[in-house]
Amino acid sequence: MKKLSVLLITLILLFSAMPVEAATKKRVVTTKPPTTTTTPTTTTPTTTTPTTTTPTTTTPTTTTPTTTTPTPTAQGMSVKDYGAKGDGVTNDTAAIQTALNENSAVYIPDGTYLVNVDQTLKPKSSQTITLSQNAVLKAMPSANGYNAVVRMIGVSNVIITGGKIVGERNNHQGTSGEWGMGIHVIQGSNNITISNITVSDCWGDGIFLGDSPAVTDVTIDNVIGDNNRRQGLSITDAKRVIIKNSIFKNTNGTLPQAGIDIEPDANQTSEDIQIINTQCYGNAGSGLDLMGITGTIQRVSLTDSTLKDNGSMGLRLVKTSDLTFNNNIVTNNLYGVEIEKDVYNASFKNMTISKNKLRGVSLVTSGQSLGVEKIVFENTTFSNNSQSQPGGADGIRIDAWDSTGYIKDVKFLNCKFIDDQATKTQGYGMTVGFNSKVSGIVYDSSCVFSGNINGGLVGDSAIVKKI
Repeated sequence: MKKLSVLLITLILLFSAMPVEAATKKRVVTTKPPTTTTTPTTTTPTTTTPTTTTPTTTTPTTTTPTTTTPTPTAQGMSVKDYGAKGDGVTNDTAAIQTALNENSAVYIPDGTYLVNVDQTLKPKSSQTITLSQNAVLKAMPSANGYNAVVRMIGVSNVIITGGKIVGERNNHQGTSGEWGMGIHVIQGSNNITISNITVSDCWGDGIFLGDSPAVTDVTIDNVIGDNNRRQGLSITDAKRVIIKNSIFKNTNGTLPQAGIDIEPDANQTSEDIQIINTQCYGNAGSGLDLMGITGTIQRVSLTDSTLKDNGSMGLRLVKTSDLTFNNNIVTNNLYGVEIEKDVYNASFKNMTISKNKLRGVSLVTSGQSLGVEKIVFENTTFSNNSQSQPGGADGIRIDAWDSTGYIKDVKFLNCKFIDDQATKTQGYGMTVGFNSKVSGIVYDSSCVFSGNINGGLVGDSAIVKKI
């Protein structure tokens, strides 16, 4: 019995001495879980990447609004995308200039855009500027006598077309200067086209071409210049200019007040200029002046055009050469044509010089350096002139007022010197002064003298001859 008690106590001590870890390990082995619970499907549930974590609203279209990224029109980038308002109140100069700086094609939609003419808009080369039909670039008032709405300085391949440019002559804040331009093309600009645009109310000229070096290859097409102060169009230092399908009217305010004035300055040349299907009317000065007083004018033509109702001459020629006038109508408030001095090689064909207030043509010279020579009138009608002084002025008068220079080699071929009105006004068809400075005036047998108040022709037979 004593031995059994000792055995029991020994077994109890043995089990109590075993470490807990060993007992635990033994239990894990005996209670092995099923394999299906070691990688339960819930450890990577499909709900951890729900479709709602990348909603379509995270990249909305409003992050790139059209107001911040200009969009091109068929005519180019709109100036309104650059902040121009066109409301007739806001100064839009900077916004339009930014559009010009950043784009080769710029569009100006309907609206009135105020332009600071002292800063001016400056196109760059290889640029097209399109104004919509009702777009207006309007000059802000200035005291500066030299300004411009648009100024092209030494640029090439520029087109400006459409709309209107309105100057600030009615709100000008100064009294001096006469060089406020609508479009100012200067200093060697080349290959310029101005079309389908009206330029009005400028302090100086509607359009100016020149300022050395010469501007070249300019086309003006379907342009209206109206109520500008100095000229509708001025040309100084320019070569290869075409003006067509245009109107220059109502120029008034400061001399010369012409529709078109071609007048180069010293050491400048105006040459190879064509004027086609163009009207100059209602100007306070001449319709067209060719004034080579200080510079050179050569190779100018006027075709299919009308010079009418101008305050002085329809056409005035001073120191110019190699001219062609064909199929034009000339009716004005003083003379139709004045050949004033130093004109060489001029051809007038198919002309109607009629109903001018005084002479149809005045070839009466003074202050010449050389003379007038090689002038041809062919198939031209001198009719019903001297409207303001019936009987007092002639179809054409040829004479020299002083001893300078000469007049010679003037021909009339198949011309008419007539008055066919019910109430006659034209004095003589042609008069030629008895003057030693005049010689070589001839007319052919097809010329007609009829209906004039005082007679058909008067002149010294040694000077005027029929051929």
